[in-house]
Amino acid sequence: MYYASLLELSAVVTKLLSNGANVNAAGGRYGSPIQAVSDEGHEGVLKLLIDNAANVNAKGGHFGSPIQAASAQGEKEIVQLLVDNGANVNVEGRRFGTSLQVVSVRRNDQIV
Repeated sequence: MYYASLLELSAVVTKLLSNGANVNAAGGRYGSPIQAVSDEGHEGVLKLLIDNAANVNAKGGHFGSPIQAASAQGEKEIVQLLVDNGANVNVEGRRFGTSLQVVSVRRNDQIV
C-alpha cells in the first residue's frame, strides 16, 4: 500500500484496497501511505485513501503528520483537502512544530 501510494499507482492502490489492504498500514520514510501522498502532492490517491478511511491525523514518519508533510512542500490543495476531511492544523510535527510554523519556515505563505 505504501509504495503504490507513494508512486501514485492509483489502479494498484484500488486493487489493494479491494483485497482488504490496511489503508493505515505503517511503514516507509513517511510512516504511512497518507503522509507519503501528502508530501508528494498526489491528490487523486489522497482522495482514494481518504474515501477508504485513511487517518488524516496519522502520526509518525519524516514530518510527523500528513498536514505537516503537505505544508512543508507547499501543497496548498492537499492541505485544503486534509483540513476539509478533519486534519488537525494545530498538531505538532517532528521537525517544525505546528503547520503554521512549517509554512513560515518554508516560506509557503500561500497556504496560510
